[in-house]
Amino acid sequence: MAALRRTSVGPYKLAEAVALARLEEAAAANPLVTDGDAVRFLRPLESLLPQVPAVVVRPEAEAYVRNGRPLGPAQLATPFPAPAGTGADPGLARLLSEGGALLALARPTPDGTGLHPFLVIA
Repeated sequence: MAALRRTSVGPYKLAEAVALARLEEAAAANPLVTDGDAVRFLRPLESLLPQVPAVVVRPEAEAYVRNGRPLGPAQLATPFPAPAGTGADPGLARLLSEGGALLALARPTPDGTGLHPFLVIA
């Protein structure tokens, strides 16, 4: 074997990759524009970790998430699904707003009755 080339990593394919030089060129053309050429190369946070179950948080409980407080069933708009056979951490969940924005990653509380945000994004 003379060479080894990775063609995908998880859901990300080589055909979707952007050369660093191309990204730097696009960013240099409009460095302060949030809807410029470089922005089209960025993936939304919500598309990351697709193998991790998503749980929608009720709007009134989003402050709980931002403050890292545990969430019980009353704060969740959807139940916490069991990720059978996904290869994901069995206790990991993506917490989403009702609008679909990624708020945080969470793990089950020690008693298993709720979710505790551990990586808050919003």
